[in-house]
Amino acid sequence: MTYLSLAGLSQTEGAADIVVGCVVGPSISDAFPPSERARAVPGEAYTLLFGVTNPSSRGSLRISGPDIDDAPVIDPRYLDTAHDRAAFRAALAHARLVGASAELDGWRDEELLPGGDAMSDTEADAFIARAAITHHHPVGTLRMGSEDHAPVTPDLRLRGLEGVHVVDASVIPSITAGPVHAAVLAIAESFADTYPA
Repeated sequence: MTYLSLAGLSQTEGAADIVVGCVVGPSISDAFPPSERARAVPGEAYTLLFGVTNPSSRGSLRISGPDIDDAPVIDPRYLDTAHDRAAFRAALAHARLVGASAELDGWRDEELLPGGDAMSDTEADAFIARAAITHHHPVGTLRMGSEDHAPVTPDLRLRGLEGVHVVDASVIPSITAGPVHAAVLAIAESFADTYPA
């Protein structure tokens, strides 16, 4: 994974804005028809993943009914803000720059998706809207805070229910720039130190 600034490749200070990573194998959104996904055969393709490290779009998680079996209503709203659409376009451009580099000439035959041609912002936005998937790092569905309206207290107690604590990524008030795993471990270790078994 390479974390980059929107200010340019030479910018090494401050928060990263976008990320580009490579996986050895096809990794394609289910939004693409099977015929497009089938072209990328395991062992014969690699994928350059790209994304926004600090998105400003915010999704929602709501209950859909009174029963425990009622499925939740999840709306990630990945590309809800102009900031995120512009950052995703920049991340796509960097991924394509890496994919077209001379260093990968021996590994590359053709760009399968979005397909080697130059793209307008509108075309890039349409491709990104289809390609966007989660990295499975959701946070903030039960924000921790000292305010009365925060569902979780700073010591990880769930307000309104005695003896219930929340010790996972849902208490993180804003998304981390990279994988959330280390932050979750820190939360769990802090909880274990405070409430030893």
